[in-house]
Amino acid sequence: MKIFFWGPFFLTLVIAQDNSLFFSEYAEGSSNNKYLEIYNGTGSTINLDNYAFPSASNDVTTPGVYEYWNSFTSGATIASGDVYIIAHPQADASILDSADQTHQYLSNGNDGYAIVMGNESSYSVIDWIGNWDANPGDGGGWDVAGVTNGTMDHTLVRKSTVTSGNTDWSTSAGTTTDNSEWIVLDEDTWTYLGSHPHPGLETNNPVISITSPTDGATLYSSDVTVSFTVSNFTVAASGGDGHIHYSLDGGSTVMQYTVDDIELTGLSAIDHSFIIWLVDDNHTNLNPYVADTVAFTVEEESDDITLIYDIQSGSFTDGTPVTIRGVVTAGTGETPDGSGLSIYIQDGQGQYSGINVYAPDNTVSRGDSIEVVGTTKEYYGKTEIENVTSITVLATGVSLPDPEILTLDQSDWEPWEGVLIQIQSVTVSNDDAGYGE
Repeated sequence: MKIFFWGPFFLTLVIAQDNSLFFSEYAEGSSNNKYLEIYNGTGSTINLDNYAFPSASNDVTTPGVYEYWNSFTSGATIASGDVYIIAHPQADASILDSADQTHQYLSNGNDGYAIVMGNESSYSVIDWIGNWDANPGDGGGWDVAGVTNGTMDHTLVRKSTVTSGNTDWSTSAGTTTDNSEWIVLDEDTWTYLGSHPHPGLETNNPVISITSPTDGATLYSSDVTVSFTVSNFTVAASGGDGHIHYSLDGGSTVMQYTVDDIELTGLSAIDHSFIIWLVDDNHTNLNPYVADTVAFTVEEESDDITLIYDIQSGSFTDGTPVTIRGVVTAGTGETPDGSGLSIYIQDGQGQYSGINVYAPDNTVSRGDSIEVVGTTKEYYGKTEIENVTSITVLATGVSLPDPEILTLDQSDWEPWEGVLIQIQSVTVSNDDAGYGE
């Protein structure tokens, strides 16, 4: 089979370089007082000719696909550490005084916008406000940080702890003030427009948040990795603020003195509940109590599931029905394959663990754990799954497989087709050779 790896390779190189360009503020205020603010945290001046801010209206024509390609002013740049402001042309004078560009059709709270790199036919999403999937609700916007209709009649300011764009709007919006990337302010609050970040807006209370697995996830392994983040609290055996306690299914308390992932092994195929909390050096719970919980289900792997390894390393005739499971490493619209309608998934690490899925009728995001039912196809030398009859999202926000560290010569080997890779010791002489390469 001919080797094809450019989708994940493109994802690894481009997103790693450019996702420090992100939305830092958003306003959907009274009348026409609307704007988008974009922050450049890349460390270099960015020419915006290679970027755009496409959008989709509240009732999208094709879920997951933009409806309007919105370009930046030709030749516009953003200096490192500076912001670029796009405002409605009839916004308040104080907004227009800070604006770098005007745009007539900014959101009414239910129109999704993205920052993308590329052109109309081949682009990568860097960051979202909302999405292009569907109308978030009748006459309403997206909920943000637990605030109903947070993108409508509010100003949103990105937290100072956020240093890159997020291609999963649901995790960016969050469900609470703690796990959201945004601070929701009252309508017509423009005090913070024109600069970023604003750490004074944020509380400095300790927070612990489980990032994986997601609540309600169904997992098909008896071994589960719990990932979490801790902020405003130093976890250490000594010299810190304290350490971590956790418990599974109401069992005994386990102590941990690092923020490393927690490995749960040999779990039964039942519903599980996991709790993690912060304590001081005397093993006393903080006051107020700081904890997070997650509920998930472990199910036995079905005999009907085909390993990607078996498809990629074996000999499957075209049209063979298969059901596969894996984590999305490149979501809808993130690669040029299939005009953005192909995705990549992996069901493990190492050779033969990744595959392309042509899914024109489905929209998934990087980090989704999914089950795919379709048929195998050798398409121009690349093994893929087509004729997809169903995609089921089993969990979201799942940690991606570690990219395989390869040399340039190794990256052209057949076993790495469809696998997320990272190439070292190379110089990119042309970052747009066409076809997403």
